[in-house]
Amino acid sequence: MSEGTYQRLWEASHVTLQELLDQEQPLLEAVPNRDRQSFQHRLSVFYLYYLGLLRRFDTIYDQMVQPQKRRLLRRLLDGVAGRVLEIKDELVRVDLCETHCLDRVLQDLKLTPVRALPPQARWEADLEVPIPKYFQLEQSAAMKERKLILAEILSRMEPEHPTEASGGDTLPDAPLPLSWNRGLTWTSHSSESPWPSPPRLL
Repeated sequence: MSEGTYQRLWEASHVTLQELLDQEQPLLEAVPNRDRQSFQHRLSVFYLYYLGLLRRFDTIYDQMVQPQKRRLLRRLLDGVAGRVLEIKDELVRVDLCETHCLDRVLQDLKLTPVRALPPQARWEADLEVPIPKYFQLEQSAAMKERKLILAEILSRMEPEHPTEASGGDTLPDAPLPLSWNRGLTWTSHSSESPWPSPPRLL
């Protein structure tokens, strides 16, 4: 798409963001218990709108070329992502639960939990919180370094195989643990029986 397309998408997203900020002012007041359900519904609506804005700003920031606009978009993107996390925290406090049933809100907004995006030929969930692309790109060096550290740690933790002795015989197997928790002990099994003896109480 052209630069003008993303500019128009930015302007439309900015208008939506301003409308959301104007509607959020009454939410700062105390909520009576009888209005708890309507308050939860409004929070869910704001949550879904901010998720949509987060996706839009992420797409615009990823495709925008002008550095001055990218700096402003970065601030908008970080602010919207922070607001998504704040509203999620408020929803958890209202619902007293980490998961939320947003079926009615999705139906009111004519959204679906999963929708197809033809240009990308992939599925994206409307309820999924996207990770901004700039975060993945900027953290790529740190992620590579962490992968190298993890690979080094895992290579150190690999089990050592028994080496052959000088006479060609393999080293004997390690004995079974002599003590298990809660007063049970294992005794090493003899060469006649392939099974260890049952545990006995001390």
